[in-house]
Amino acid sequence: MKSVASLIDALEAQMQKVAELPGVDAVHDLRVSVRRAAEGLRIFTPEARKLRNEIRAIREHAANVRDRDVTRQLLRRHRLPATDPACVYLQGQRDLAASQLRQFLALQLGDDRPARWRRWIGEDA
Repeated sequence: MKSVASLIDALEAQMQKVAELPGVDAVHDLRVSVRRAAEGLRIFTPEARKLRNEIRAIREHAANVRDRDVTRQLLRRHRLPATDPACVYLQGQRDLAASQLRQFLALQLGDDRPARWRRWIGEDA
């Protein structure tokens, strides 16, 4: 079983990856890392509610992007062309959500939140 600190390490790596390039797979992997870290904190550090809430905020920002990615995949399955107004609008909304996610992650990484989280659980970086 991975330690909570290693789950935070994995989360930090995904945060950095998405902050640079928020591709479809990277955003999905970020959400998975958030869920794993939050669950590890819940099981092994139950009093870390504030920490879990901070980490969940990342998932909420990523969900805005991921939801649009999933919708785009559905539209492609129905063979809607990329030039269809719905697809164009959805792409614009995805781009906006991805930009907001990148900004949020940059703030989190700039504050060195992952190191603070590791210190809080008693496992320094």
